[in-house]
Amino acid sequence: WTVTLEGTDFASDAEGLAAFDWDIGDTRNETFENGTMAHWRPLNGNWGVTTNLPITGAYSLRQSDTGPERARILHDFAVSGDFEYEADFQWRSGTGMECIFVLAATGYSDGYEVLLRGRDLNDIRLDRAGTILSNSPLGFTPEYFRNYHFKAVRRGGWLHIAIDGRLLLSFHDAGVLSGYCGLSNYRCEVVFDNVKVRNMRGANRFSFAPWTD
Repeated sequence: WTVTLEGTDFASDAEGLAAFDWDIGDTRNETFENGTMAHWRPLNGNWGVTTNLPITGAYSLRQSDTGPERARILHDFAVSGDFEYEADFQWRSGTGMECIFVLAATGYSDGYEVLLRGRDLNDIRLDRAGTILSNSPLGFTPEYFRNYHFKAVRRGGWLHIAIDGRLLLSFHDAGVLSGYCGLSNYRCEVVFDNVKVRNMRGANRFSFAPWTD
């Protein structure tokens, strides 16, 4: 069945309306306050829900293996088409200081990876299945035990990455992937919380009526 939603009926300025999205429940929020990783699939690393200095609330998700193997964990909510993915995180310890966000993956080494790196590199890098697509400075020096907010938005072929509300990277990739979002890191301990995954209009496959004069 098809649902048609008249977005202009709810716009305060219909004449200036350029685009609109509907959020009608195709979202998953993970605060870990149930004390479990029920919706997560660890692929490697040492993942667990911790009460040791949580970012917010009583629990956060922690990856504590600081060895040379990349740790990866995927959420069980699939994304397809346009989506948003965001989370809070803290670097805690280790020599690598490399926090990685995984987008549209199905296994250990595929999908996109957004690498946020300290250890004097202080850069952001976008990889796809091991191939480097983009690399640029972070514009700040990462700190241990400081809260950061990550957000990725994909619209059409564009992928936009922001930290603490500041856009750091935009990249166009004509090959649109589908899969699962997740987390990873390298040679460091990282804590995550307030994870949100949201499929948007392309993924919801609803019919959108354009505004006409």
